[in-house]
Amino acid sequence: MQVKVIERTFRLVGENELFAQFTFITSGIIHIWFPTTGLQMEAHRNHIHIQDSTIIYTDGLSSDQHRALWSLTLHSEDIKEFISIIS
Repeated sequence: MQVKVIERTFRLVGENELFAQFTFITSGIIHIWFPTTGLQMEAHRNHIHIQDSTIIYTDGLSSDQHRALWSLTLHSEDIKEFISIIS
């Protein structure tokens, strides 16, 4: 089985212009790397929800449970591309 990898850099909403490098793997894994800090995160696309322009990682909790392990808000243009890649 061939693995397809898509890499994109998206802008995060915040006081300063922050960027994150997203790597999408066909198995459903999304790897996120913040080059300025070195922080890395990983999630499966089945464990995230998108609300407005915010990616919410719940690690599989049901949508009626109000708990997120992390969330990132992207610029509106970037969230559209993010959604098209994971769908």
